Amino acid sequence: SMSTEPTAAPVALSPLAVSPQGGCSLSCCGGMAESSVAYFMQWHRLQITFEGVPSFEDAEPNPFLDYRLSVDMTHSDTGTTVRVQGYFAADGNAAVTGATAGDKWRVLFLPDKTGMWSWTASFVFGDDVAVNLDDVGTPLCFDGASGSFFVVDSDKQLPDLRKGGYLKYVGEHYLQY
Repeated sequence: SMSTEPTAAPVALSPLAVSPQGGCSLSCCGGMAESSVAYFMQWHRLQITFEGVPSFEDAEPNPFLDYRLSVDMTHSDTGTTVRVQGYFAADGNAAVTGATAGDKWRVLFLPDKTGMWSWTASFVFGDDVAVNLDDVGTPLCFDGASGSFFVVDSDKQLPDLRKGGYLKYVGEHYLQY
């Protein structure tokens, strides 16, 4: 487990691949890698794509209703955990290809703190499990997959919004960082 920032300049990540379990795979995009640790920037989008159960938009079971992907992201220094809901991403590039079928499942996350983060995936199947808040469903494929990454300060400057973080309503006529 790493607790300090890297001493060498990280190199572009293209993409970092890991093999969790059950013949499924995953990749993390949008960051940098130095050895086996993935580095991302605060307030920049982190994307984890899992290769899992093949499906299509009109399938039965329904990929939007009968499967639930969630990933718990935990900040090591504070112990804060954020549960990020995932989605069926068809071929992983449907915005460009127009695909309606595939085996990609994805989560997107904006880390709000620098330092080490760990994550654990939950991928379950069951009738209407995606809209059921109870801990139900049959674990599948990459359920239990886990990893970690390190978040460094953003390299952006204002007015780029990735420098300031979330805009919040503060009861005034304008939003504030």
